[in-house]
Amino acid sequence: MSFLMTDRAQHLRGLLQTLLGVLILTPDALILRLIEANTAVLIFWRGFFQFLAVALFYACVYRRAAPAIVRSIGGVGVIIACLYAGSNILFITSIRLTSVANTLVIVAVSPMIASVLTWMFLKEKVPARTWVAAVAGFAGIAYIFLSEVSGGSMLGNILAFAAACTLGANFVIIRYAKASSMVPAVGLTGLIIALVVGPVAGSLTVSFSDLLWLLLLGGVITTLSFALITLGPRYLPAPEVNLIMLVETVLGPLWVWMCLGETVSKATWVGGTILVGALVLHSIASLQNGRTEPVLSDSA
Repeated sequence: MSFLMTDRAQHLRGLLQTLLGVLILTPDALILRLIEANTAVLIFWRGFFQFLAVALFYACVYRRAAPAIVRSIGGVGVIIACLYAGSNILFITSIRLTSVANTLVIVAVSPMIASVLTWMFLKEKVPARTWVAAVAGFAGIAYIFLSEVSGGSMLGNILAFAAACTLGANFVIIRYAKASSMVPAVGLTGLIIALVVGPVAGSLTVSFSDLLWLLLLGGVITTLSFALITLGPRYLPAPEVNLIMLVETVLGPLWVWMCLGETVSKATWVGGTILVGALVLHSIASLQNGRTEPVLSDSA
């Protein structure tokens, strides 16, 4: 029974859940590159299969109790799902318009955005080290933008930054509602995506190969990874979560380079190194300082 778990056991549980979720998510960008369907159709089916997978899971496991569990997320859960949906749409569109490395590096600034939003809206004190890391991180992003100001990938970079802002806002709300499990919001996210994008996607017909990739992407990878990433951080301090999330920033472009030969520009290397370095140093300093959030126990 989870309420009897020691703090160390809870920490290990959160660590394994978060790390597994991030590792499962790392091929996401590669598969988005392999799918030939247009962006709107891709987003629709990815969202639909994500909703279907979560709905089937709750229907099979919890049966008659499933509707009550889903309703338990309340209005906060709906807001989280809407923000997740927005970040998903922005992320996928960005991947289609700029390099995978650019998108993942820019999105990695979301924890810093969350810190700023926490200071602005929750009135929580932000340590000086966080402000220093935020300035360094934004400087790295600015370098990427300025180096590609005349390039065709600028819109993709802007959308990636918008996705980072959306994720940052979501982190703040999840922090506010951390006492409740928001896994059902993962399924609601997929439904919102399908309802928003479906009407403007046109023909939803896809090739058989694309259908298989979309089933893998929406039905397995995003659903399972988001569920684990939503659960894991409830047992881990935020700096440790940030370190684990950087695994995708490193491995995502690596899979694309190995399989499709997509290289990383000099600007992205420099800006990404500044951003990732700032995040790593900030997380290590935060963990050593001991100012971490207490872990939670629940029966989820």
